[in-house]
Amino acid sequence: MAENSLREQILVSVKSQLEKVKNAKTIIRTFPQLSDLDEFGMSQFPVIALVGGLPDPQETKWSGRSHHTVDKFHSLLAVSVWVYDHTGEEADTRLSELADDVWAQLWANPTLSSLGLRMELAFDPEVGHFPPYVAFKLTANFTYEHTTGGI
Repeated sequence: MAENSLREQILVSVKSQLEKVKNAKTIIRTFPQLSDLDEFGMSQFPVIALVGGLPDPQETKWSGRSHHTVDKFHSLLAVSVWVYDHTGEEADTRLSELADDVWAQLWANPTLSSLGLRMELAFDPEVGHFPPYVAFKLTANFTYEHTTGGI
């Protein structure tokens, strides 16, 4: 993706918001495999991974001068956020705290300083348990406006 695309700017901004999660130690922009998680030291957990999908045009905006030319799109960009921690006696409490912090940080700037038009957040109700790790997923759906010149 182009560094200056709105998609990339949104992903960089989401990463910046997630870096403010008080207990998060590592933020990455890839979906880690189990072997990747094994390479992180205990002090690097919790790990937050974010991966953006490709924009899904939801609405077409036609040029004001001609209804035969597409001018802009309102697209939906789904950003998947996975939060990984270690299992243990306090794992459920830590997950609650992390989920609360991630939620609050993303809602602290829902339009990502006007890069987006609106945001919706949804947790996956399933919590992943794959010892020695536990994880949850949140999807942030951003609606944003872009032109025919790029995403």
